[in-house]
Amino acid sequence: MAALLACSSREVRDPNPDKLTGTLALDGKPLALVACQPAHAVHTYVVVTTDRGALRFEDQQLSWSGEALTCAKLDRSWGGGNRTDGSSYWRGMLDFDCTGPAGHLVGRLDLDCGHITPAERADLDRHRAETRDGR
Repeated sequence: MAALLACSSREVRDPNPDKLTGTLALDGKPLALVACQPAHAVHTYVVVTTDRGALRFEDQQLSWSGEALTCAKLDRSWGGGNRTDGSSYWRGMLDFDCTGPAGHLVGRLDLDCGHITPAERADLDRHRAETRDGR
């Protein structure tokens, strides 16, 4: 008796993958973007992990691997939220030129973190339009 087994080469894909695009450099050396993780304390925040440290944006401020940054430029546009299960999501743009104990950090990032659902994305889009329209 012979048995035939079939294997599928289809991989299971996250229907709402995180997206990290843009550039980030420390003292002129490019950093590889590894992951982004939204969370919340008083406010929703995001941590972007790189190959050499982590950038955190919380309460309108940036820090690098736990050290506060002083920014000559910090443009941002973002939205996020918290779910009933305790998880968070964050979408936004950060464009900055900052210094801190680790050195000079410059970046322009577009982030979509926390596996944003279509309903959450629609809510973020609605809030963005209301903000743009001055409502």
